[in-house]
Amino acid sequence: MKKFFPGIFLALILIFAALPAYAANIQIKVDGVTIMPDVTPDMLHNRTMVPLRVISENLGAQVNWSDSEVTLLKSDIQVKLKLNDGTAVKNGKNILLDAKPYIKKNRVMVPLRFLAETFGCNVNYKNFIVTVDTEPLVLNSVKVKTLQWEYHMTMGGVVQQINGNAFNKAIYDIFLENKG
Repeated sequence: MKKFFPGIFLALILIFAALPAYAANIQIKVDGVTIMPDVTPDMLHNRTMVPLRVISENLGAQVNWSDSEVTLLKSDIQVKLKLNDGTAVKNGKNILLDAKPYIKKNRVMVPLRFLAETFGCNVNYKNFIVTVDTEPLVLNSVKVKTLQWEYHMTMGGVVQQINGNAFNKAIYDIFLENKG
């Protein structure tokens, strides 16, 4: 009987160690804007696991699904990932992942650092805040920090600001494509 209880205790420790840890206290900021995903981030093997689509789109990447494979596109970078596969393909080259993508509440969870660094972003972690800084949009040697959107209505005008390097770059690219 004395050997039975330590065995159960050890088994419980191993089971809970294998499960992803709840990381509700972790905040994710992309270019200073707090991202609020509908699925909370996890900690798995000391890696912050985040929902793929919401983070990728906030980094300026397009997300496309085909069967069980997801393709991320941003400028000249193409990344392919598969569920429960420890490798990703970036521009035709295999990259080993620290943690395999998995599903949580119908969302694919991937390592945040892998996503951010794949698209040339800097990642910093301090006091439960993960800060991701994307490359700024530079026009004529000037860093564009905010785009301003102004529209007029019957009772006056409304001015809104769009923050975030990835969003600014995406909007600028749309203007270039449409030549306007």
